[in-house]
Amino acid sequence: MKTGALPPVVRRSFPLALSALVVIGLGLAWWWHGRPALQPGGDAVLEDVALDVTASRPDARVTIRGVTYSLPLHTRLSRSKNAEMVEVSAPSCAPSRSWVTLDRDRGLDVVLASETRRVPPPRVVVQEPPPRHANPHAGRHASAPELPAAAPAPVRAVVREQTVVEQPVAAAVPIARPKPVLAAAPSVAQPMIVLQPQAMQRLVHAHQSAVDSCIAEDPSASGKLGYRVEVAPDGRVSSAQLVEAARRYPAIESCLVHALPQWTVAPAPGRPASGRVVIELD
Repeated sequence: MKTGALPPVVRRSFPLALSALVVIGLGLAWWWHGRPALQPGGDAVLEDVALDVTASRPDARVTIRGVTYSLPLHTRLSRSKNAEMVEVSAPSCAPSRSWVTLDRDRGLDVVLASETRRVPPPRVVVQEPPPRHANPHAGRHASAPELPAAAPAPVRAVVREQTVVEQPVAAAVPIARPKPVLAAAPSVAQPMIVLQPQAMQRLVHAHQSAVDSCIAEDPSASGKLGYRVEVAPDGRVSSAQLVEAARRYPAIESCLVHALPQWTVAPAPGRPASGRVVIELD
C-alpha cells in the first residue's frame, strides 16, 4: 500500500457521512420554513380572521391597528387573543369606539349619533329716527318769532330675544310617501327587533358567573358599564359595543368583550335583534 493513501473503509464511509449531513440539513430547512412565524413578544401568529364593519352613515370611516379604512369594510386580519379598539367616525358625528377580540370572524354594525347643532342668537334691529323737515310757514309772517320745532323722539324697534333650546340633529331617516286613504298600507317588517330590558336582565343573570369573573379583574372598580349587543336569530350574541361608562376599566372591558359573544339569549328571538346590557361593578 502506498504511503498517504486512505484505507478502503475510510473511502467507503465518506460518501455515507456526506449523505447523512445533506439529509439532516434538508430536515432542518423543512422544519424552519414550516414553523409559524413569531411576533416580537414571542407568540406564534395564527391564521387570519374575517372582520366586517358597517355603519349608519355611508361616509363613515373605521380605524383599527392604526390604519383607517372606508366603510363598508370586509377584510382579513391576523388572529389575536388581545382586545383591540375599533373606532368608527363620520363628519358632524361623535366617534364610536368598540373593543373586540379578533380570535375568530367578527362583524360590527355601528350606529353613529349626530353632534348638537348650535342656533345663533337673534339680532337686535335699531330703526334710525326720521330726518327733521324745515318749517313750512317760514317767510310768511316775518314779525312772528319762529319757535323751534320739537325733535321727534327716536323710535327703537327691538326684536325680543327668544329662548332657543338646543336639540341634537337626528340622523336623516327616509320618510315613506303617504299612501291614498283607500289604499291598504302593507305592514313593513323591521330588519331588527329591540329586546326588552327584562330579557337583557335574564341574559346577565344566566351568565352571572362569567360577569363575576370579569369584575374580579379589577376589585377597585365601581359604577356600571352599558353595552349594546346584537343577537343572531338563533339567540347567540354576535357583537357587543360599549356605550356607557362613567370610568374606564380596561381589564374588565377586555374580559367582557371576550365573554359577551359567547352568551346566548333564551328564548331565541327568531330574527336579528339588539338590546342593552347593564353590568353593575359594585
